[in-house]
This record gives sequence, C-alpha cells and structure tokens, in this order.
Amino acid sequence: MSDPLVYPKSGRRSQNCPQQTHLKLTENGLVWQENGNRQSLSSDEILGVEKMSGNPLGFVVSACPTIARRSWEPRRSPRTRTLYKKAFICKSEAQRSRWVGAIAAALPDNPRRRWWVAVNPVSGRRRGWQIFEQVRPVLEAAGVQLTAIATTHPGHVRDLVRNIDLSQYDGLALVGGDGIVHEAIAGLASREDAENALKTPIAPIPAGTGNGLCKALLDAATEAYDPIAAALAIAKGRPRPLDLAAIAHRGRRYYSLLSLSWAIVSEVDIHSERLRFLGSLRTDLYAIWQILKLPTYRARFSFLPYDRANLLTENHLKNSQTLEKDWQTIEAEFIVFWAMNVPWSAYNLKPAPLAHLSDGAIDVVAIRRGVSRWQVLRAFLKCATGDHLTLPGVEYYKVAAFTLDPFVQNSIISLDGEAIAADSVNIEVLPGKARVMSLETTI
Repeated sequence: MSDPLVYPKSGRRSQNCPQQTHLKLTENGLVWQENGNRQSLSSDEILGVEKMSGNPLGFVVSACPTIARRSWEPRRSPRTRTLYKKAFICKSEAQRSRWVGAIAAALPDNPRRRWWVAVNPVSGRRRGWQIFEQVRPVLEAAGVQLTAIATTHPGHVRDLVRNIDLSQYDGLALVGGDGIVHEAIAGLASREDAENALKTPIAPIPAGTGNGLCKALLDAATEAYDPIAAALAIAKGRPRPLDLAAIAHRGRRYYSLLSLSWAIVSEVDIHSERLRFLGSLRTDLYAIWQILKLPTYRARFSFLPYDRANLLTENHLKNSQTLEKDWQTIEAEFIVFWAMNVPWSAYNLKPAPLAHLSDGAIDVVAIRRGVSRWQVLRAFLKCATGDHLTLPGVEYYKVAAFTLDPFVQNSIISLDGEAIAADSVNIEVLPGKARVMSLETTI
C-alpha cells in the first residue's frame, strides 16, 4: 500500500506548513521520506495506530524505536528505546480509514491485552510509581488494558496474587525489584490451582536496585536495560518458560526464581539494606567492607551434577567423595557461595554467565578459603561482566539439585533477596515451571 500524504512539520512556527511525503506500507513496516531522508518503522516497533483527535483526516502511529547512542555510551551496548508518535494527514476520511485499517491489520496479533499491574512505590529510590507512569503510555498505545494497584506493605503482592481472579487477566506486570517478582511467584504457587496459575505470564518492569530477572530477560533479547524495553515485552513479546527452584527449609517449601546465596554474598545482600538510600552503590560499599574482613563460613555442599562435562575448573572435585549414586559432596570453608537460576543477580552483576532461563540447571559459584583479599575483590569486580570464571579460586558448578548444610549458626541465607535462617536447605530445579514475557526472537 502506498499513497502521497502530508505530515505536520515539528516546531511551533511550522504547525500550519505540512510537508509532502510518500508513505508506503510494506511487509516489514512503514517507510516515508522526511526532509529528504528515508524514515522507517518496523512492524516489531509499531505499537498501534489511531485516528487523530481534532482532525478528521489525520492518523497517528505509535512506536518504540531505538534511539541513537549518546557519545559516552559503548558502541556495542544495546540502544535504548523511546515512545515515538508520528502523525500523517490524508486527503479524505475514506483514505484515512484505509490506512488505519491496513496498518492495524499488518501488526502481529497480540491476544494478551488485559494486565494486572502491581507497583511498589518505595522500591529502589522510591520511583516505582514514576516509572509506571513512564511506561503506561507505551502499554496504552498498544491497546493494553491496565488494572494498577500500589503495594502498601511487604507480602502485599503475595496475598493479592493468591486471591485474584486470574481468568480476568492475561498477565501480571510487576513494577519494582526482584522482591516483588518473588512475592508474585509465591502467591501463584500457594493457590489451589497453582499448577495452572504458575503458567500466568509475568513481566518485571525495573524500579528496584537489583532487577536481575529483568536484566536477564532484556539481555537475552539484546535489549538495553530500560523500563521502556521491559514494557515493550508486554506489548510485543511472547511468553517463554522460566525454571524455578524448589527449596525445602525447616519443614517449609519455598520457590526461587533468581538466586540463593550464603557467606559474604548473603551478608552483603541482606545487611546492605540499611544503606538503601545509596541505591545500587550500597552493595558495592558493603561488599568492600566484607572483603576487607574476609570472613569464612564452614558448610557441607552436596550436589547432583547437571552434566559432568560442565564441571568447568580443575579443582571442582577436590575433597569430594561419593554421597550416593552420582552425587558429590564438598565440606569446606567458603568465602562465596552463590546459586543462580539466571545469569544476572542485578542489572550490573553477572555471577553466572553460563546460566540460562530454562536449561533445567542451577549454576553455583563458589570461592573457598585460601585466596587473598585482592583475589576476592578482583573476582567481584570482574563479576560485573561475567569475566570472573577463569580467575584462581573461582569454582563453577552446573547442578540439577543440591543441599547446603551451613555449620555457622550466626550466618544468614538470602533467597531472592529475602533472609532465611542459616540451616540445612535442599534445592531442586523445576524446569519451565513459570512463564515470563520476552522479546527474544528465538525461544
């Protein structure tokens, strides 16, 4: 489809001087000329089209294209997206109706139009509601109907999700950090219809200080870590499977979607909360403090290897003995113990670069006693990019299940950022148990 049209020129003095152009609709999207330059919007970027209010001949196309990198941004980094609206003026109402209908028909059908949204207004730097208002226009431009609530206390989302009528919604959008996603999973898992409820698509929108799951989803789709891109996954993405981990601890059963950490990592994760006003800097400062002290924590780590070929370093099975069948066990003093379900624990920390969202494995990173403060600090620094695996003392295990028996009673375990007592924990993978929205082209 191709027609000569006009578009309103930007600028206050140019409002009454529309510019001539030739708009073309192809199988890949829209193409037109503007100021002598070829412009285009792909079908993957276009959110929707609507008739222009106040002008019987105009229509507006809404899209989320990538924008040019700023001078200080790395050339290899994914480009961020922005909400973009482009108006065109037709010669007749009939022509406008044809264009609106043709563009709408060319867009991929998205049946997931009703979303329940939980916003944590105090997450991170207390910008949860502000970030929701930033992404709301993106979702509304795509025709998504939103039912939004603000959380008021810890556990609020878990209680709400446990009782809401899921048949009224196509998915759950969660504006906050990884904690609000953990609560939503806990709520779904505690329902009488848990098996089906856990198949409800979840979409995290980053407003916290960590946001490891959101970073993992965007990174897998080569998208920039940005709320707009996260919202685009709701508007244009599709559900993909996500492994969960089932944790047995003191007679209770928990579900984890992100990580279980112990030793220095859990100390930093939990105790740095008192520095929340510093944002993501809080974990950096507290990590340096812990590394200077360099405490060690004795425990027994027993695991079932996911694949023996994936035991990646030479010293993995040092001090190991057969537990039963193919299980291995290590009893040692640990400095770092970090079990990951996804590659990223935060938007700026990639402890498990070989992890996958749905590979049926948990990736465990460990550092034992015997390394220097400098070696531990170097590992933490390189952890930002996932380049720490080849460093001396860093051990990496891909496991299908494991048991951790801490011998240090005054330590804590962090489960998706929530503290639990340092007691024996048993963990097994539940492959593809949950669903998350993704912009990945191949899943």
